[in-house]
Amino acid sequence: MLRINLLNLTLICVSTFLMSLGQLFWKLGLAQVNKLSIFALLNFQLIIGFIAYFFATAVWLYLLKILPLSLLYPFTALSFVFGYILAYFVLGEPIQVRAILGLILIALGLLLIAK
Repeated sequence: MLRINLLNLTLICVSTFLMSLGQLFWKLGLAQVNKLSIFALLNFQLIIGFIAYFFATAVWLYLLKILPLSLLYPFTALSFVFGYILAYFVLGEPIQVRAILGLILIALGLLLIAK
């Protein structure tokens, strides 16, 4: 049975965090755009979001090469956790108790998969 080592788990966290960070920057950038057009893509925050996604994808491609998809793919759920944390701290969005319970269940499920 294949287990995820600490380095691979770190890379998984880096990739999913960068994915969430990219989403955050897209959200921030789109808040400044009045009309979606090709010029809207020149928004600094949207560009930062694309760069974050590029690096997230590069790390993910490496992980896909070395780990089974059935083991790796469920860890995309970490982006939910990172997304909630970023939304709370950066955007000031409220987090409800039900959401926190859901995030704990996600974390427990991923712990079971990783072991």
